Formats: sequence, C-alpha cells, structure tokens
Amino acid sequence: MTTFIALTLLLSTASPASAVKPDVEVLVPGTWHGEDVSVPPSGRVQGFTRLSCVATGCVLDVRTFAVQQVVDEMLDAPGEETGRSVISQAEVLIRGADLRPGPVPTTFHGRMLMNPGTSVQLRLGEETWRLAATTDDDCSNCPMTRLVVTRDGVDQELVSFSEHATAAPALMWAGDLDRDGQLDLIVDERINYAAANIAVYTSRGPGTVTELGRFYASGC
Repeated sequence: MTTFIALTLLLSTASPASAVKPDVEVLVPGTWHGEDVSVPPSGRVQGFTRLSCVATGCVLDVRTFAVQQVVDEMLDAPGEETGRSVISQAEVLIRGADLRPGPVPTTFHGRMLMNPGTSVQLRLGEETWRLAATTDDDCSNCPMTRLVVTRDGVDQELVSFSEHATAAPALMWAGDLDRDGQLDLIVDERINYAAANIAVYTSRGPGTVTELGRFYASGC
C-alpha cells in the first residue's frame, strides 16, 4: 500500500466544469482505505453502471462487483482489516447518473499523460475538441499548468496544477457517455502518485463540460 502524501488540488472556481451533480457516486477499482469508499467491507455490490472497454470498443452495463476486506498496511493495527479492495474490470463505476446501458461512442481509452505542452485532438462525429496542458508563464513564483478543453475557439479550464506536482493528470477516456452527440471525458487529475482523483465530465451545452462526479482517495 502506498504512503499518503497530503496535497492540495487547485481547481478553477470560475469554470463550469466544477459544478458536481449531487447524489452521483464514482468508484474506481483498486485497494483503498475503508473510509474512502462507501461500499460494504465485503460481498457483492449492486446499483452501479460499469464502463468497460476492450479492443473493439466500450460499453455501459449494470453489473455487480466484488469487494474484499483487506489489511490497510498504512493504518491497521495487527489483526485489523479496514482496507477495501474493489474488484472489477471497469474503467469506472458510476451510481446515480442517468446513463443507458449499451455500446458508447469512444474516441479514446487508455492512459495519456497530459504533461505540460501535451495536446490531443478528440473527434466525435463531425465535431473536434482539443485537450491541452498549457503552461501559464505569468506566475513567476509558482508556474502553473492548466488542463484546458477547447471547442470552436472557446477554452474551458478543467484543472490547474503547480510545478511542485509529482504526477501529471492523464486522459483515461473520451467519448459520449450520455449519447447526446457531445464530448464526455474521464480524467485522472491526481497531482501526487499517492492519491486517486478521477473526474467524470459530461457535456453541458455547446463547447462546455460539467463535472458529473469524482472519486477521490488518499491511496492505500
């Protein structure tokens, strides 16, 4: 289990991407502190929609998944098992969102590190978006990198992070989760390897996205 390192994630307060919908829960497979996940300590869990991808494409379906009670090597005393291992082949698990099961249009899945200067064109249907990590040189004492999505010349900042970050954000998935013809994103926004910070963004109208939900955990 990894060592927790305290961090501060700097989000743009003016960005419409920060409007998280209440009651939407995002979960990611892995081993976590028990306090970081709202699932039973063991057994099968229902009620989540799973996004899973193979070489031929991605699909949304509703499946149960397993949770196992495990030793949290960072927090547990001898004999304790307060950690939670979420076992699933999903990219992410989402509960409380209106997502229909079935194949989903996908333009990218995998893991693309968005280091400063990195950009990628994301085409969905007849439209093209650009996701880029741009450096703000105006802050001489704290150089910032902004992760920005652009469509039709309109920029929207998703997250910003400083030169002191020990991990770069990464694009995990891009496509159309809600099948409205607009781009949706799943981005790993952690700025430290000891944490998880997975954000799911869905379209909010022409050129913009909003945060559907987020999974944050300190790591275990």
